[in-house]
Amino acid sequence: MIADPPRINEIELEPVHSKGELVVDNWWQPEKTQAPEPLLRRYGLEIFALALPIAVAAVYLLLIAAPRYVSESDFMVRTVASSDMGNLATLLTDQKVTRASDETYAVSEYLTSRDAVDKLVRDDGLASILSRPQGDFINRFPNFFTRDTREQLYLHFQNFVDLKINSDSGIAQLRTIAFTPQDAKALNKAMLRNAEAFVNRLNARIFNDSLAVAAHDVEEQKAKFTEIEARLTAYRNAENVLDPNKEVADTLTRIGTLMTRLSNAESDLAQKTTLAPRAPQLGALNSQVDALRDQIAEERQRMAGKQNSLSDKFAEFDRIMLDRTLASKQLESALAEYDSARQDLARQHFYLQTVVDPDSPDQASQPRRLLSLLAVVAISVGVYSVLRALLKNVREHLP
Repeated sequence: MIADPPRINEIELEPVHSKGELVVDNWWQPEKTQAPEPLLRRYGLEIFALALPIAVAAVYLLLIAAPRYVSESDFMVRTVASSDMGNLATLLTDQKVTRASDETYAVSEYLTSRDAVDKLVRDDGLASILSRPQGDFINRFPNFFTRDTREQLYLHFQNFVDLKINSDSGIAQLRTIAFTPQDAKALNKAMLRNAEAFVNRLNARIFNDSLAVAAHDVEEQKAKFTEIEARLTAYRNAENVLDPNKEVADTLTRIGTLMTRLSNAESDLAQKTTLAPRAPQLGALNSQVDALRDQIAEERQRMAGKQNSLSDKFAEFDRIMLDRTLASKQLESALAEYDSARQDLARQHFYLQTVVDPDSPDQASQPRRLLSLLAVVAISVGVYSVLRALLKNVREHLP
């Protein structure tokens, strides 16, 4: 006999201890296959962080980037330091020529200023130099992301000039960049000409101002001296005296003469009185002695004692003469300063000295293609590593 197949309720089912559920072996059902993950989703980070930047940089640097030429020159601003001694000592000693560090920095600031760029555009064709057809679409001006404006030209020009100053030596290094060797050299020479013109204007401005100040001081001292002379003239007219000192000297001379005569007259009177007390000449001698004494007293009163005596006129006269002496000294000093300013104006105190003349490069120095490409690779790898670590950290914290 053929045995009956087992009934369904007789099949032993293994219980699942974890949840108490029954597990049935579905071996007869076909396994479900997973759909492949999209390539962009799987390798998106590598594409956008590594492959794409490196590919774009390689295409630009190796195929598109135009060669750029660099012309270099060195210059410094020097000054003549004159001695503080007198004119004779200055002629006998040599003037020292020293560097002017502050003026070098001022010239450097001017060369990269908007005024200097405007002068280069107006006189030296800067716009044409930056828009040569030899340049690529990124470095030319204007390009697809910059407009043809004065401000954009100024900002674009900063990429074509490099100016550094050595603080120890005071020498400034000027590097100009262009798409042709001729343009690089011409641009460098034009900037040096502008620097020299700026130094000349600096000289003229400084010493013209000094000359103007000195001339103004001279005019002030002249006016002051003229006013004191007018006071002296008014005083002489009012007091009816030219020089109280001279009049005092004349008065003292007259008093001395009168006293000598008085002494002689008194001696004669004493002698006559002793020898001939009743001589008729005694009356005349007494009158002469009295007259001389009155004259001496009057002269002394004229010097001091009266309301309009010479002593009263001394105070105002001395004040005027003191002011006149001071004004004369100040006028002499102002005239000396003016002459010194004129001499300084005729002599150039600041001047631009070119240490190294601009050269005409025979080989392009920029761009440094392989070095720039390696830099892009290094940056891309660094960015990729950081983003990958961040994404891994985020996925580990997702539920």
